Amino acid sequence: MVHPRGDIVQIVTSLVDLALGTSLVTLLVALALFLPGLAVGVRRLHDTDRSGWWLLIAPVPFVGAIGLLVFEVLDGTPGPNRFGPCPKQLTTDSGYGTDYGRGCGVS
Repeated sequence: MVHPRGDIVQIVTSLVDLALGTSLVTLLVALALFLPGLAVGVRRLHDTDRSGWWLLIAPVPFVGAIGLLVFEVLDGTPGPNRFGPCPKQLTTDSGYGTDYGRGCGVS
């Protein structure tokens, strides 16, 4: 997934690597951010009632990136789905909800 902060991180790590004469910093940062990025992608697909395996279409030229972008901008399924409840409608033990406004397809 493309993200503006990812570009900034890449530029900074590249400059540090250039100064050190190695590519170790870029490699370590990429490894550190890989799993969290994967988890966020799977979580977003689960919100739209799709399996995380859909991330495997990302390398397909044009179709993969556009398809994932469409899946990520769609609102989640109304109410709970097979992956659990709508995260926009969850409440905490203190009684205060995570009020993100309307969400998960519920008007």
